[in-house]
Amino acid sequence: MSRPFLANTSLTDDRVIGGQIIQGSTIFQGARYLKKNFSSEGNRRRLTISLWCKRNITGTYVAFMGPYADNSNRDTFRIDDNDRLEFQSTNNNTNCKTQYRFRDTNAWYNFMVAVDITRTSQTDRIKFYVNGELQSQSQNNYPHNIQLKFNDNIDHYVGCRGLSGGPDLEFNGYLSQFYFVDGAALDPSHFGYTDFQTGIWRPKKFDTNVNNNYTYGSSTSSTPSGTWTASSNGWGSHPPSHIFDDDYSNFMNNSAGGQIITWNTTSYNLRGKLEIECRSSSGLYDIYVNGNSTKVADTPSGSDYYMVDCGTHDQINEIQFAGTTYNTGTGLGSAGIYVRGIYVDGIQLKNGATHDFGKNGFYLPLDGSDNLSKDMSSNNNHFTPNVLSATVPFVRAKGGPLPILNTNKGGTTARLGVRPDPLASNLVLACPLSDRSRAGGFDVHHLISGSGSAHTLAPDGVSVKTDSKNFYGSSGSTSFDGSNDHIDIPSSTDFDIGTGDFTCEAYVKLNSGAGGRTGCVVFNKSAPSASSNSSFYFGCGSNGASLYLSTSGNSWTTYIEVAQDMIDSNYHHIVWQRTSNILQIYIDGVKQTTFAASNNHTISQDVYTSTRQCNIGTQDAQGSYFKGEIQDLRFYKGVAKYSDDFLVGSTHSAVVPDSPSGIAVSRKFEPSLSGSVSFQGDTSYLQIPNHTDLEVTNQDFCFEAFIYPTGTSNNGFGYLFNKGFHNQITFRNNNNDPQMEVYFASAGSGSYDIAAGFASGNNSVPLHQWSHVALTRSSGTLKWFINGKEKASQSAGAIGTNSNNFTIGTYLPSASNYEFKGGISNVRITVGEAVYTSNFTPSSEPLTLTSQGVTSSNVKLLCCKDKLDSTVAEKIPTGSITRSNSAYSTATSPFGDDTISRAGGYPELNILLHRKAGSVSDGNLFLDNANYTQQKASIIFGPGNITTGKYYWEIDYLDGTYGQYAGITAEFNQGAGEIASQANKSYTGSQYYKIFNQTGGVSFTEQGPGTVSFALDVDNRIFTAYYNNNVIFIDTTIPNASTTKYAPFIFSTNDGASGSLWKDSHFNFGQRPFRFTPPDGYETISIANIPHIPKIIKPEKFFHTFQFTGDGSSSKTIDDLPFKPDLIWNKDMNAGYHNRIFDSVRGWNSSLYTNRLNQEDNYYDYGVVRSIGPGHVTFEQWLHSNFLINLNGQNRINWCWKAGTPEVPTNGSIFCAGSADYLTVGGHSDLDFGTGNFTIEGFFNTNKNSNGTIIASRNYYTAGTNGNWLFRITNASSIAFATYDGNSNGEYSEFSFAVKLRKWHHFAVVREGTGSNQLKIYIDGTSIGSMTVSKSLSAGTTDVAIGEDLSGTNSEFQGYLSNIRIIKGTALYTSNFTPPTSPLTNVTNTKLLCCQSTTSATAAAVVPNSISAGGNVSVDISKNPFDAFSVDGIGYSTAATATAATSSNFTAGNISISQASVNTEAGFSIIMYTGSGGQGNIPHGLLQDPDMIVVKGITNNNSYWQTWHSSFGTGSTVNRVYWNQDGSADASSTNMFKVNPGAGTILLNTGDHYFNSASHQYIMYCWHSVPGYSKFDQYYGNGQSSDGKFVYTGFRPAFVFLKRTSGSGNNWEQRDNVRNPYNPADSRLFANTTDTPSVGEGVDFLSNGFKVRNGGNGSNANDQTYLYMAIAEQPLTSPFGTQSNAR
Repeated sequence: MSRPFLANTSLTDDRVIGGQIIQGSTIFQGARYLKKNFSSEGNRRRLTISLWCKRNITGTYVAFMGPYADNSNRDTFRIDDNDRLEFQSTNNNTNCKTQYRFRDTNAWYNFMVAVDITRTSQTDRIKFYVNGELQSQSQNNYPHNIQLKFNDNIDHYVGCRGLSGGPDLEFNGYLSQFYFVDGAALDPSHFGYTDFQTGIWRPKKFDTNVNNNYTYGSSTSSTPSGTWTASSNGWGSHPPSHIFDDDYSNFMNNSAGGQIITWNTTSYNLRGKLEIECRSSSGLYDIYVNGNSTKVADTPSGSDYYMVDCGTHDQINEIQFAGTTYNTGTGLGSAGIYVRGIYVDGIQLKNGATHDFGKNGFYLPLDGSDNLSKDMSSNNNHFTPNVLSATVPFVRAKGGPLPILNTNKGGTTARLGVRPDPLASNLVLACPLSDRSRAGGFDVHHLISGSGSAHTLAPDGVSVKTDSKNFYGSSGSTSFDGSNDHIDIPSSTDFDIGTGDFTCEAYVKLNSGAGGRTGCVVFNKSAPSASSNSSFYFGCGSNGASLYLSTSGNSWTTYIEVAQDMIDSNYHHIVWQRTSNILQIYIDGVKQTTFAASNNHTISQDVYTSTRQCNIGTQDAQGSYFKGEIQDLRFYKGVAKYSDDFLVGSTHSAVVPDSPSGIAVSRKFEPSLSGSVSFQGDTSYLQIPNHTDLEVTNQDFCFEAFIYPTGTSNNGFGYLFNKGFHNQITFRNNNNDPQMEVYFASAGSGSYDIAAGFASGNNSVPLHQWSHVALTRSSGTLKWFINGKEKASQSAGAIGTNSNNFTIGTYLPSASNYEFKGGISNVRITVGEAVYTSNFTPSSEPLTLTSQGVTSSNVKLLCCKDKLDSTVAEKIPTGSITRSNSAYSTATSPFGDDTISRAGGYPELNILLHRKAGSVSDGNLFLDNANYTQQKASIIFGPGNITTGKYYWEIDYLDGTYGQYAGITAEFNQGAGEIASQANKSYTGSQYYKIFNQTGGVSFTEQGPGTVSFALDVDNRIFTAYYNNNVIFIDTTIPNASTTKYAPFIFSTNDGASGSLWKDSHFNFGQRPFRFTPPDGYETISIANIPHIPKIIKPEKFFHTFQFTGDGSSSKTIDDLPFKPDLIWNKDMNAGYHNRIFDSVRGWNSSLYTNRLNQEDNYYDYGVVRSIGPGHVTFEQWLHSNFLINLNGQNRINWCWKAGTPEVPTNGSIFCAGSADYLTVGGHSDLDFGTGNFTIEGFFNTNKNSNGTIIASRNYYTAGTNGNWLFRITNASSIAFATYDGNSNGEYSEFSFAVKLRKWHHFAVVREGTGSNQLKIYIDGTSIGSMTVSKSLSAGTTDVAIGEDLSGTNSEFQGYLSNIRIIKGTALYTSNFTPPTSPLTNVTNTKLLCCQSTTSATAAAVVPNSISAGGNVSVDISKNPFDAFSVDGIGYSTAATATAATSSNFTAGNISISQASVNTEAGFSIIMYTGSGGQGNIPHGLLQDPDMIVVKGITNNNSYWQTWHSSFGTGSTVNRVYWNQDGSADASSTNMFKVNPGAGTILLNTGDHYFNSASHQYIMYCWHSVPGYSKFDQYYGNGQSSDGKFVYTGFRPAFVFLKRTSGSGNNWEQRDNVRNPYNPADSRLFANTTDTPSVGEGVDFLSNGFKVRNGGNGSNANDQTYLYMAIAEQPLTSPFGTQSNAR
């Protein structure tokens, strides 16, 4: 089924073609795992596990799943320390592992194991599949019929294996779509499919309905009944129902013996592959299906059960166990048949099963679509998460809590006000516990309910954690030290529970060292042990949660405890609840049903009414101190909020929107409603020219704005507005009491006599949250309103005036230490009305000139709204705003901005590309505070990669001394690693930055923990860095991505240098909600958002590798090629034979050798390509004495490229090898011209510059004949026509014409009339001369020969002839003409028209007699005059017509080309030309400059394979290397060739005989990089064998061709994915030798490049330079939101 395209997009929905859109995956690391105890056994011999994963570490054991009884009884499905898949059974002392390694950390694998211990063949008992492909095994010692621990009634772990009751071999990476099928050994088609458009293995949902709730075994007594029948006396104690029950040890047996057993299955709609697990203890049963008298299988005899293959059937209507023939008991033993299981398409048939997962089967999506631990198979085999936050991305929250405070859409930034709550009337406590202005914060339940008053929070010792990793971002959470930190709340009847329902909930993060579930309290109203005046204790500790209630006040009378490991780096949501007398605990949205302890928890209890205070984080300051962080604590009285499981949202969930399916259509960021201006506190400000409109004097007024303060200058003041001495409005955070203050002075006063520090009240303006502030005066009364609430008032007289300019963000331009730090948005100054006189609700939309009922003429200033330009004002009294320093606009606003990406396919830190690893975790997004480290992202910008777009990412700098340096770097090859002072990187830390083209940086004030953001505009080459949303720099010196590659990176210090302890760094490329709002038009660097780089979705359309084994015959055909090749590179792998290259431009009848200097075909013992077309190629011995290409038993590898030749040629030709190869047309009167008019025409293409007859009367020189004629090439500079009178030449003329070898020429011989010079010779439409031919040309019965005159005078034509036409009686051309550009046709008087077929040399459209072949003349499907210049599958006859009709230019330069084949899509061209002997320029036909050019002389024997590579540059001195040598690069300023940048040509600098000798022919192969398909670049080795160089290509390579260019003695190395279908690719062939493959210097082909796994000279010597060509197997990305499979 084809993929339908969605309306208004270029993307598609894979679900329509059987695929599955997966929304995300879960990051596992450390001790994170899921655990489940199977209460009873399932099928312990047969199972399937399928999962998708992206690995984060390699070279160490990690487990996907493992059951555990004890250390001697456990099984594991895992990856070993050599990165091989392994299925291990400890109790059976057996294991099985793959032969190949899987260590790609940048893309997704589908790993699958199918286990069936009942199989006869040992290799069939364990089968591994990777991305749908069956894997070879390096070890398998599984015996028959053992029992595994899988499916035993013991603990089963996902994400690790068990060890001494705990986790072991914890998986590190991303997991999604985890399937466990009990009782079925399935094939990969159940879980995935190959996308026919991309070749990528894609996930699909396991969805079969074999069982369909049927009851198969209805006979349960000794009397046969229902659909089962027995021939005599029944079943005994083992009826058919035993086959289908959940007890796998059960079986059916006709224990009375000797019966024929028949099962009528017609009502069950069974079809497919039938397998039966059975045995017969004596005698031999046969199995028959559908009443067919031919048995399908024998049952195995003996005591062991085996799986018996009973064939595949369109319908299964009957199964019978009988004797030697159908329906007979002949030969049956007395003990009968034993059947333990029947399987259809791998699924075990089960009575009453509504699904096909089997008894203990489960499906964990792990994608955020439901609770992580929830089994979605309908088996309800739910798991328990351990040290794994089971929250989901905030956008996916369903039925659970939302933040108490209003936030942006990602939940990461608090904005004005509180969020509505549907249970507001029951809410009695709501503590965000997130306020940087005051540790502990405030209760805001009254703001949500709209009534009552806040409870007073009395913090003691608690602190603010500035990075909560949950809601509110930098606003933080409240941290408790576990010693004495707590918050007290005065006693209140709000917390008297009585007999009613209640719900308490909070987000908690436990720190190491926290107490247990009964020794670590979140919310409490009790004394230790409930000894007195106690009500409740809601605990959460390292080992779970607890809910304790007291009915007496002096002891705990009802309680529950839940066991679960809780200490990790993430928040968990806990609910303590009573509903209808039942106590409940929810952890991360999952109702806990198993209790570690409980008492009276389901009966009515009247909770004691305690008069003591409540506590957060302690039990009345007498113990149970909480250690960790708490956020969003709520208490509801009189209602149970939750009745079922729900999805808990978090801003830092372990679930991220990165998945193996990708997301076909991403949702772009919604533009923010407004902008703001960021002020860094470093004399950054805005200035408005002085004007009387800004003098308020004694008028009513309103100064208002939305502010996001992050701090103030050293003296505690951060000026919001200022107009000289008289008018100052400031934000103050002195002594940690953030508030607004105003200073007003009257005219002429030397003091602030109007308002001297009139303040809004301590802690009224929180840090790191948006607040609306308004200072108003109405009828002489000043008022402060904070978030719409009046905070203070006082009287105020007339305010003085001055001539100062008005500033925003500073006191005075000349002042220091008075700067505002943070964001200011929607500044509005209204004079003439107060706007607000009582409490109000601040606007949820940007302010306007008339909003809030304001009179527009009274608005004097409205600014700080534009998202791009901070100097834009909607209203200004005069002039314009001027900006100072870094007072830049941002897109962050107070109005609920969108910070959630829903794209999928995000980058992470590429651990393969690092120089110094550090410690990377959390999905390769977290980098710890190592002394020095260097990491780059897994996606790169630059040529062949991302070259356009706008992208945004963030890094949270956490605890530590200095922020590591992050930004972009263009350094990929330096062996010593990153050096801070290099002019090839742009970065910032928390106190130092540097822009790209500088070698020195700029220090700034240490910013402390915070968020670094980067906005990259690739097209306009603008790179902006922010710290806490304040602009640090705007770098306009970054390189052009079309010419220079660079990547996001981070490093801590220079390579090898010592350093201080650096801040932990957490990258966010969109996996989680951003802290701040991306600028408009910027998106995440994700596969769904980047321009769909791969123009070539399926690379095998243009490049293909195949190998074959010779069979010794004279012809060898290879089928199933995906295209018709234009270049085939052939190499024997068993003997020392040459590297041989064929191509369509030179013609398939000749070859060149990359390891030799020889001209074409000096060695004939290989054979030729005789037939080639769509999907096939045929090699033949032809004229050669041997056929080395097809030696019996010899293996040959072939690399094929597609250029521009049409898949089906426009026309055909014949090939004459110059050794008596010809066609003969039988004599006929139609070929007797007499003295009349005639036309002989056609096309020739010769590769010989000596005599060669094109067409003639046969035996032209035979004595006694008269009227014969001949047309031939006499040498490279003349053409002749002659007649013969029987004794000597009759009339003979040679005409001067420079025949261009290997180029198609049209010829026409025309006689018109009877006068003198009536015969004319035309070449390429131009007359080259005329002669008088008076003789009667009457061949009579003499044959006409084509390609030879058969006179024995060594006049054989060598080359190609096409479209030979003879017209009798008509002179078709009488003057110069344009040669035909399409095949000749049967016009009037045509007597012969031949040499046009692509299948037969003797085929003719018109012929007067028969045509026969002489010698070895043959049809040639590669050559015809109408495809001489081919572009993208369309042929043209001349360079001019091809240039006019296509985007390719074949007429540029001053050296003309004779033939060309160009693939503009794949960036590959083949050009043939004749050297000029001097400097010149030759067109290459591509649409961009080539990155690799190879030139080889065709006609001279001492011609090197000259190679230019883009890494050599285009300067006055250019390197060159030679395919036929192992030497280093050879620099030359004279004998060189190189690209003329942007000109469409290649400079041939001299007449060097290697590439431009006069009159010699040359072939040129040109390639350029194509994103997602090919890459031509260089790299520097690092000399490390264990962690060698990673080379980013942007695709998964199929072929890598590399050469060390520094130093001699290093071969050209070829690796491919056919000789090494799995990593490492260690079979090397060498272009410059005849050597057989050398195994060594392994290279891993990975999803986005290749990783050198050695330190050898050939590919990874330290600091040595290597150039390479890489061609793709799969692009990293596709237009369908997907990415290449991991390899």
